[in-house]
Amino acid sequence: MNFCPVSANGLHLGIEFEWDETKSETCFKERGFDFAYAAQTFFDPNHFRQKSQHP
Repeated sequence: MNFCPVSANGLHLGIEFEWDETKSETCFKERGFDFAYAAQTFFDPNHFRQKSQHP
């Protein structure tokens, strides 16, 4: 497993992501980005959240 304490503007936000490195590598090969890159989207100042329509 890989752990990534995520920070924004150098400040630790108290959120850590955990993932399987093999799955992250597969994602990179198939989609061109790994899970560490994807985790950064949670701190995009322009992001928005929408409640899922699926249970």
